[in-house]
Parts: sequence; structure tokens; C-alpha cells
Amino acid sequence: MVYSISSHLCCKRKPVMSTPSSHQLAALLMSISLCTLAACQPANLPANVNTPGASASPQPGKSPSANAVSPTPSNSAQATSNPSASPRPNTPAVSLPGGVTGIRISAERTSFSAVGQQARLSAVLLDAKGQPVIASVTIEWASSNPDVVSINSQGLSQALANGNSEISARISGSNLIARLELSVDNTPRTDNTSTTGGGGGGGGVGVTPTPEPTTVSSTDSNVDPSADPSSDPSTEPSSEPSTLPAANEYRANSYTLGGQTHPALATDANGNFVMVWQSYGQDGDGEGVYAQRFNSSGHALGDEFRVNQSTTGDQKFPDVAMSTNGSFVITWQSGQSGDVDVYGRFYSNDGEAIGNEMRINTSTGGDQSEPKVASNSLNYIFTWTSEDSDGSQEGVYAKAYEHPGIPFGDEFLVNETTSGAQFAPDVAMSDTGAVIGWTSHGQGDGYSFDVFARRYNLVGTANGSEFRVNTTTGSQEWIPSVAMHDSGSFVLAWHSNGQDGDGDGIYARAYASNGEAASGELAVNQTVVGHQSQAAVDMFSEDKFIITWMSQGQDGDDAGIYARAFNDYGAAGGFNEYQVHTTTAGAQNYPAISLGSGGIFGVIGWASANLDGDSFGIYFSFLED
Repeated sequence: MVYSISSHLCCKRKPVMSTPSSHQLAALLMSISLCTLAACQPANLPANVNTPGASASPQPGKSPSANAVSPTPSNSAQATSNPSASPRPNTPAVSLPGGVTGIRISAERTSFSAVGQQARLSAVLLDAKGQPVIASVTIEWASSNPDVVSINSQGLSQALANGNSEISARISGSNLIARLELSVDNTPRTDNTSTTGGGGGGGGVGVTPTPEPTTVSSTDSNVDPSADPSSDPSTEPSSEPSTLPAANEYRANSYTLGGQTHPALATDANGNFVMVWQSYGQDGDGEGVYAQRFNSSGHALGDEFRVNQSTTGDQKFPDVAMSTNGSFVITWQSGQSGDVDVYGRFYSNDGEAIGNEMRINTSTGGDQSEPKVASNSLNYIFTWTSEDSDGSQEGVYAKAYEHPGIPFGDEFLVNETTSGAQFAPDVAMSDTGAVIGWTSHGQGDGYSFDVFARRYNLVGTANGSEFRVNTTTGSQEWIPSVAMHDSGSFVLAWHSNGQDGDGDGIYARAYASNGEAASGELAVNQTVVGHQSQAAVDMFSEDKFIITWMSQGQDGDDAGIYARAFNDYGAAGGFNEYQVHTTTAGAQNYPAISLGSGGIFGVIGWASANLDGDSFGIYFSFLED
């Protein structure tokens, strides 16, 4: 594997606007930094190489110091140049580029509990002081016992049989090598732990989940392969926790076979969050819905768990909402009964399922699909697209609940205009009320798509009539995302075809707590080449919000995830867009965002193609505090 590491950090970011001062940025984001380390990753730096200047295992959401010597965690392996040691046979000691004198490797785990589990190993190059450095070298991965643990040229290991195997990483053409032992113990469990639902999520028989990933690394300072690495002081355990991810983007899913797509996110008042996604083939029949809880540092809370109890047919397109105290609800659509229906399942703040999955929609004629859910400190509102229920094609329906799953009444029709089709809803909620947005086809000039919205109180009673959000008409303005602040102000973001001059573009509009427009249409994406779509928005104060989206081809290879923050309801024009993810190979899409109260916490999630070794996987990155 060739590590061609550019020395020009942030080279991919070409801002249209001037970069704000640190004082302005702090004032805007209330301690959220937009210039994440992941956004500054060089375009050709592989995902499993840490950004130069960062420690080998940075804490998620924290900015590592570029000037501090990187500690050697107990879970890393480091090799440094030793002139007095004999080089390996047939491996000449050479002068490496960039002042490289060492290499450190780390792994997501050192032990496997089941055959087929995988762990990605990563490497970082070091100088004589132990600082990460920039250079172009080739890393040669090898396994001492490939029948037990295999490893490919990209550093992806897989458990094949019980036993132990030493994984090594050598800088090609040099005598620098680091080693890390991995073990496989496939002994069946003898306890009563559920194999399908961490924290009670999901019952029945399912695939045994992968244990919580841990970033593991080890150190070997000797170039002599026969030397004992334990004799090197750098192998002493550090005080750094062993469960920290090893890069600036973090994988959420443990099960990596098949494709994991369509993530959704929700946070509580303390920064704990839940990620949910659909996974193909994991529940034994098509798509299934899975979730993982995390604390505010990105440490997994228990195992990933299956949400849907019925596995017949496809369960997909999940969404999640979390109250301030950490209790949450997950919704999805399921074809388990023939037609598609909307289901939900409630959970306590410790991850325990409260009862079984339940059907949310009352009407069952035609498909009920595209569900979304929102919450405040106590209540929840579901919304979805209903086929043939409003008398004309599709309509938007909703239903209000109080925790844990007690409805305030029956489902209700959201859209007042029923001609044509109303579909693709989203909902946001605070302690002051809720707002539902949707796409309406043919409501204006007979053939265009427009974004409409309507405000509600906490129990589902309409607060006024529906209103059109977009001011540009005659084309396709559709698929809105909605966010609401505790004060009652709200924002809708959507994508519009042809409005920015080249394909789809992202637009938004902000509203005050009284429902009056606080802005006109805001052009969100600064790069207009190609298609920008899949908008997602969240707010961190009354007039401040962040929008994220997918941009086709902007990162140099297929789709990428970008984000941009706005202040003063967008009146200041916003700050510069930036790339969220580190990995640029393949497609990164389906963005999701959730910000903590007061702007002190934020996380963006997405699906990444081929990064977890098999089709799409679910990843997330922190907005730094």
C-alpha cells in the first residue's frame, strides 16, 4: 500500500469567501469549530492514516496538539530507527523521505469473538521525536498465521479460525517494522446475553453482534525482527483509554457484511447519541434496522442491536429521535404484512426496549412509507407519506405520542391541498411546538415540485395553515429537511434542480418563532459544479444552524459530504463550506446531522462505500468543541 501524503494541509478546501478570524468563528459557533481535522485531510491520504500533527489515537471531538509528541498508547506498535541494530537480511537500511525514522500501527481490536469479524489496522509515520510526519512510502502488511487472521494490502484483517497471529507492518525498502498480535476465540457464549439486541433492542434469533470496537496499538522499537518488543519502554501502557477510535472519522457499524446505508442521528442534552441505519442481509431476510448508542466521546455503549422484531421482507429507511433525558424512539417502514407500513419502537435512556415494535399508521390501504420522527423533552411526533389516503395520489400524515408510546389521538392529515402528490415529509420539534415540511407536486403551476410546511402544537393540533417555503418556483424544489430550536425558530433546507446553474443545489430558509420568515432563500453550497443534494439541517441556537449535504464529484472521487454554518438566520451569508469526511475514495452519501443544545456538541454521519471492507458502512465525525 502506497502512502502518498501531501504536505499541503487543507489543499482541497478552496473557499469562495474569506476565512473568518478565530474570534468570529468562536462567536458564531459557540465553541464549535468548523475547521475539523478531518476536513483538512489531504486528498490522497488513505483513511487509515492519521493526519500529520495528530496523535495516533486522538480523542473523538478533541483537537490534538500539533506540537505535542504523540504518546505511544498501549494499543499501538511503533518501530524506530536503531543504527546499532543489524538490519534485516536482504533489507538494506535506507534513508527514508520526510525524516521518517519510525512507524506506528494500531487496530480497532486485538481480539475477535467470532470467525468472520474484521478489524482495520492503520499506520502513521514518525520522526526521531515520535512526531507524525508527512512522507510517501509503501507499507507492507503481513500475518504470521494467515489461516487464523488474514490481512490485505489495505490493512483490513479478518478472523478465520481460533488462535493467534502476529500482524506486521514494514516500510518497504527499510528495516522499520512494527508488530501487533491479534487473537481469535470463537468459543460459544454461555451467558444469557442477547445476541440480537444490545440493551434489549430486538428479540429472537439473529446474528451475533461484533463487540464494541476498540482502537488497539502496540510498539516495537527494534529493527531486528527477533528482538523482544516488550523490552522497549515505548511499549509501556499509556493512560489513554483503549477504546478511542484511531482516526478522525469513526465507523459505527460492527457488522460489515453486505451494505449498511441510510443513517440517522439523534443526541440528548449530555451529548450522548444514537445512530441508526439499515443493513442488508444481517437479519436473514433483506434489509433490517440496526442501531448503536454512543457517549459524548464516541465510545460505544454496548453492542449494536437489531431494532425490528419482524424480519420478513424489508425493514428500511429508519429515523431516530431522542429526548433531552436520553430516551429515544426509532421508526422505519416495513413490508412485513404485504403493503408497506410505518413502525416504531421506544427505548429508555439506558437502551432498554420499552415493549415491542408497534405499527404507527392506522390506515393500511396502500403503502405508508418515508417515516420521520421528532421529539422534545417528553413528546414525539411521527410523520410519513400515505398512498391514496387523502383522495389524490399521496398525502402526508402524522401522529403525536407521549413517551413511552401513548398516542394523543389518531393519525391526522397534514397537507391541506390534496390535489397532486404530497410526499417526503420531515418533522422537527421543541417544547414550544413542531413543524412538518414536505414536497408537493403540481400544487403551484401544475407540474413543478415545491416545499411546503405547517406548524403544530405538541399534541398535533395545527397552528395555522400550510405555507410554501421556496420562493423560486417552476422547477423541482423538493425533499426538505427540517430543524427547530428550543425557542421555536426553525429552518428548512432542500435541493433545487437547475437553480444554481449546474444540476441540483442546496437552498434553505429560516423562520422566527412566530412562524414569520426570517430570511429569503439562502444559497447554501458554494461549489455549484455537479449535483448537490440530500440536505440535512440542525440548529444550535435561535438563529444559528448548520446544513450538510452530498456533493457529486467535488472531493475528486464520486460523492462527498460537505457542511456549512449560518449565523443570524443566514443574514451574514454564512461561513465557508467544508468537507466533513477524511476518506475520499468511493462514494460518501446519505448525510445526517445532530447538534447538542447550546451548540456545545455536534456529530455528522454518513454512509461510505467500501471503507469497511464490504459495500457501504456507517461513519461519523465530530464537530470539535
